[in-house]
Amino acid sequence: MKNLITTIASVLILMVYLLQFINNQQIHNTVMNIDREINCIKEISKQEGYLSGESRIELSSRLSDVANCDSGEIVIKGTEEKKSRGDLIHIYVKLPIKKLIVANDFFGIKDTDNMGFYKFDFYTTSEHLEREN
Repeated sequence: MKNLITTIASVLILMVYLLQFINNQQIHNTVMNIDREINCIKEISKQEGYLSGESRIELSSRLSDVANCDSGEIVIKGTEEKKSRGDLIHIYVKLPIKKLIVANDFFGIKDTDNMGFYKFDFYTTSEHLEREN
């Protein structure tokens, strides 16, 4: 009976590590999808010469779907005036990644502490061509 109880307790503890590995893979996939969405908006911003309001709204909507968070929790900042070809465009994105640890209650970690922020801060070169009519 003692061996059975010890085995069950050991299996439960080891199951947490297996589930954490699966969660890490899921977080990795989420971050890769976030990078893809940001890169897509980056390319649009390069063509437009700035980070437009429409691009911010679209990026916020896409990221809230990918990261399973509210769009109000996402911070998106960037160059608001058009830059001509060769000038730098700044884009900053910060969003929460929740449920970093699977069995946070088991380890005594609160839900509010079981999250991190993914920050993406970069400059890119504008490709916008100024055309005079």
